[in-house]
Amino acid sequence: MLQGVEVALYLPQGSLPKPVYTRLQLWGTALPNNTLSVPCILDQQGRASICSDRFLGSNLEYVVLSGEAQ
Repeated sequence: MLQGVEVALYLPQGSLPKPVYTRLQLWGTALPNNTLSVPCILDQQGRASICSDRFLGSNLEYVVLSGEAQ
């Protein structure tokens, strides 16, 4: 992910420090009733995207697939 941020911001490779802490938050009661059937929303001109289990389905696999789809 850091490499992607460096590319998006035109920073030299390896210029961002490695994280010392990461966290994954699972919302047990936040299950979507319906999904959007697209893997992610990508704004190529703005170089931004939204990834979520809301797009494909409500489990960790779909979160990963959404993040990798861009």
